[in-house]
Amino acid sequence: MGDPRVVGIMPVVAPVGNLVPQINEMWQAYGNWSFALKDYTDERLMGWLNDPEFTQMLNLIDPLTYKTEIAKIPKYQIGACGDEFFMPDALKYYWDDLPGQKLPNHSQCRTQSCGTCE
Repeated sequence: MGDPRVVGIMPVVAPVGNLVPQINEMWQAYGNWSFALKDYTDERLMGWLNDPEFTQMLNLIDPLTYKTEIAKIPKYQIGACGDEFFMPDALKYYWDDLPGQKLPNHSQCRTQSCGTCE
């Protein structure tokens, strides 16, 4: 993160901060996994969510693991309302713990692909 060419970051695809509570909430809200997770459920990966080995993997990809480094970089978070992979309020699981300058933006897209944006 010490690269002077990096002036900001903008995660677009997945809000993976504090992922397990987000995914567990999806199960509780929908009573099942989203259809968008079919590839993961077909491989039975969702059963690993609360496993210590999954936690070890998350320590590599969760941005909250790198608080010191990302505190120095401005962040612009784009969330798609109607995202098939994550709940609309996913920010509540990590936004307050994300240090440094940050700005959220929720698009009016109906899908993560934004192919049906108005």
